[in-house]
Amino acid sequence: MSMIVFNRVCYTLCAVSICGAAATSMAMVWITEDHDSLWRVLLSFLILFLAGAAMLSINITIMRRGNCK
Repeated sequence: MSMIVFNRVCYTLCAVSICGAAATSMAMVWITEDHDSLWRVLLSFLILFLAGAAMLSINITIMRRGNCK
């Protein structure tokens, strides 16, 4: 997989995580029942976002050093 495609996948993962977290946050505001499972979903989106951001930063660092074409 080329590095540019990998960057796009990471950006997409981050964008989907942000949208999902926003939707879950809105659900937490308007739904009064079972906040426990909504917190788990929100934290799952946070973990996905952090994983995508970490992979993206590592990939950009590798590309800047010129180790990969």
